[in-house]
Amino acid sequence: MEKQKAILLAIVENEYFNEKIDELKKLCATINIEVTHVFTQNMSERKIGLLGKGKLEEIVDQNLEYDVVIAYQSCTPLDIRVLKETFNVDVLDKMRVILQIFAMRAQSRLAKMEVELAASLLERDELVGSYQGYSRQAGASGSTSSRGSGEQQLQVDRRRVNQKIGRLKKDIEKEKRKQAISKKRQHQHDLFTVALVGYTNAGKSTLTNTLLEMSNPIKAHKQVLSENQVFSSLDTTTRRIEIDNIPPFLLVDTVGFVMDLPTELIASFNSTLSIIQEADVVIEVLDGSYDLSMQIDSIEKYTNNIEAHKKIVVINKKDQLKKNHTPYLSISAKTKENISQLLDKIKEKRLETMEFSQGYVHPSRVFEFYQYPDDVFVVNRKDNPMSVFVKVYINDRTQHLKQLLKANEEDCIQFH
Repeated sequence: MEKQKAILLAIVENEYFNEKIDELKKLCATINIEVTHVFTQNMSERKIGLLGKGKLEEIVDQNLEYDVVIAYQSCTPLDIRVLKETFNVDVLDKMRVILQIFAMRAQSRLAKMEVELAASLLERDELVGSYQGYSRQAGASGSTSSRGSGEQQLQVDRRRVNQKIGRLKKDIEKEKRKQAISKKRQHQHDLFTVALVGYTNAGKSTLTNTLLEMSNPIKAHKQVLSENQVFSSLDTTTRRIEIDNIPPFLLVDTVGFVMDLPTELIASFNSTLSIIQEADVVIEVLDGSYDLSMQIDSIEKYTNNIEAHKKIVVINKKDQLKKNHTPYLSISAKTKENISQLLDKIKEKRLETMEFSQGYVHPSRVFEFYQYPDDVFVVNRKDNPMSVFVKVYINDRTQHLKQLLKANEEDCIQFH
């Protein structure tokens, strides 16, 4: 894709405005658009064409070179038409930029359908704006018949798009039902689930790959896509993690968030949002190279109803963090620094959901405590000549193992 130059238009906002503009520039770079100039306007009331006719004319008079106009705020079909007529180039607002990235990144059938649905909904809205332009041109001649044909074309086009939208919604629901069955199977096996959430490009996928490597270094094919770019993947990925001295768990790498994600695109995050709600632990991954407060505000829009005891907040890219003034653990997913401390936190959360027991077990029966790796965690064992003393955590499905635990060695031998 050939690189394009762009000018960026934005109405000034009070909170994190500079960060928002920097973020949009990065989003544009993902689709090979370089923002060369930024034009902003303080406005109490929004005008048609975003910044108003006077400001737009000032920009045109500068005779800058650009291939596309980018708008930070979402544009109506009328805004898009006014901007296209003013600058005579393509116009993209933030939502349309993200939608293009989504179209590039979607891999799974569900992600592709959700992106196609968002694009179709946008197309339907734009049809009205294009018809308004057609109607205005036809009306200049005073021909009622011309307006009628334009109206008929609008109805045909909208019917076509509505049929496509209806089909996509049905297919999406069917795919979600299939995924729900898979999730139900996981819950039936009582698999402890840890979900990674965070700002896009915070390093969630790198952390997933690091934990996967620590779990089983030979499973290179299980590595997930990890690139230094926004929305490197739109699909959630699930991997089983088994590391010595840590209870096994399922790790889910979810889609990264951005600031002010357009509501029209929230549907593309439905699978991520449902996973966050259902997970046993949610790890919020912050990017140490970026504004932490802004990231926390962005993430907690989606996690604020999750109980505090289920959350673990970590700051990744420790080497790029100047100083940690937060109570959160700073890590490096790349170099594995402080990863063991993160695993200890996960272990602590897992053991909180289990019951602690201890006692003497006959050597011939101790193997039973290792038959249920997802339901029993042996903290410590001491092998004696006639018995084994074990400290274990068990869950509701393995309560029967308690009968093997005896208060003293004699009872253990006699029981056998």
